[in-house]
Amino acid sequence: MSTTPSNSSHPFNHSDSSDVILRSSNGVDFYAHQYILSLASPFFHDLFSLKRHTPPEPNTTDTDSVIPVDENSDAIEGILRLCYPVHEPEMSDLSNVVALLGVAHKYDMITVKHRLRTPLKSFIATSPLQIFAFACTYELEDIACEAADAWRLRPESLATNFSVSPSTEWSNTPYHRSYTQEIADAPAGTYYRLLEYLRSGNAPAMYCSPPCGDSVPSVSTSAQPHPDSYYCCDTFLESFGNPFDINIHAVDETVFPAHRLILSMASTELRKLVKGGDGESLYLSEDSLTLAVVLRACYPAASMSSLSMPLSLAAAVLKAAQKYCLHELQHFAKQKMEDYIPSNPLGVFLHAADVGWTDGSRAAAVQLSRIALVGLYDPMMERIPARHYFALLKFHFEYRKALVLKCTDASSRHNISCLFFNHNMQFLDSQNWASEATEDVFPEFLLSTAIHVASHSPFSNYCNPSYNGKCSSPGAGIQQRINSIRTALAQDLSLVSIL
Repeated sequence: MSTTPSNSSHPFNHSDSSDVILRSSNGVDFYAHQYILSLASPFFHDLFSLKRHTPPEPNTTDTDSVIPVDENSDAIEGILRLCYPVHEPEMSDLSNVVALLGVAHKYDMITVKHRLRTPLKSFIATSPLQIFAFACTYELEDIACEAADAWRLRPESLATNFSVSPSTEWSNTPYHRSYTQEIADAPAGTYYRLLEYLRSGNAPAMYCSPPCGDSVPSVSTSAQPHPDSYYCCDTFLESFGNPFDINIHAVDETVFPAHRLILSMASTELRKLVKGGDGESLYLSEDSLTLAVVLRACYPAASMSSLSMPLSLAAAVLKAAQKYCLHELQHFAKQKMEDYIPSNPLGVFLHAADVGWTDGSRAAAVQLSRIALVGLYDPMMERIPARHYFALLKFHFEYRKALVLKCTDASSRHNISCLFFNHNMQFLDSQNWASEATEDVFPEFLLSTAIHVASHSPFSNYCNPSYNGKCSSPGAGIQQRINSIRTALAQDLSLVSIL
């Protein structure tokens, strides 16, 4: 039910000289001036320019000067007060400052963002983590640096206590202490760079942006194959036998001729798009490489098994297959992503988290439990929110801790000395597990030790022919049992959220 708009308070309630009305989400009208808004915001400058160069429609009324906006009346009044020569809005509360900063960022109000810097910095002393998150979100690099320095100096950050023991609780780790709800939606890369700074004491060149050369991966790069290698028009014209009757446009302006009937039969979602399309053309939001694989999968005679593709393309195909309800293509894309788990588990985890594939995220996380996450970076971190990386860190911590505790418990019950090994197969006391387990390669031998201890095997069985007499790599039989232990541990930790 619509309600009658109300007027704002002074000074934005006069219609005498105004030439535009901003209507807030809660139905309050603000009388403003196109010239002032154009100076403050390139967004409004372009909007008003477009209106001036667009011929008016017949029966134009005064309501055409009304611009509905998504923000409520408090936010609109505050942002207008920062644009006009009037009293500034109340900014003693952090939530008010952040709300105004979000509006200024959205409408590209550079001068307004600059005026908000001082009130935002005033909260660093009391809320350094929150200010760090907001500064990274709104690309205020110097404020992010100052907030990170302030947080590292606080004892509760545990900045010098990254070494943990089996008795350490997750809540008492710097990973948990340095995470807030405000950081959750910031890019994972900013959270990663904060943790690295806390651990090493070496501040990064920038917090808000990735290191030079580590741009966000794209499936449309020169290193990728050409779309024709996935979708050859001549091949599909010959296989179907009928002329093409629709052009599919990719977001990068590549055009693929196709058949309406084939697309309609492939999925109900594509059928809706084809029926509702504009004549002979259908415009989709995928790039040409992704769309080439999607279209290939729609043709019954097309072979998919021989296709090879980079991880980023496989993830993009999975996202498109989910969007268009192409179930067989989803299964194919997941298989392609799984192929990268042994060589690039972090990349698979991040891409799987991005598309919401829980099983893929968990499989990659289990693979990552074999190695240390400290210093492990992937450019995909700049694309996904920090909450996914936080979940990975928690899983990694709990998984490895559970494994060590199982070994310790089994060895104490069977009166066998609990011994661990690093990658050089040197004996480690159980009290030293943390430095080796988190800073070095986490050995397969630790898993096999847990199996043997739980099986009442004497220590002499640790070095037997199945290990080639060197205790360096498990035999095939032991490897199968190791995989079973891994699966069991992953199930034990099912309450640890990955996505």
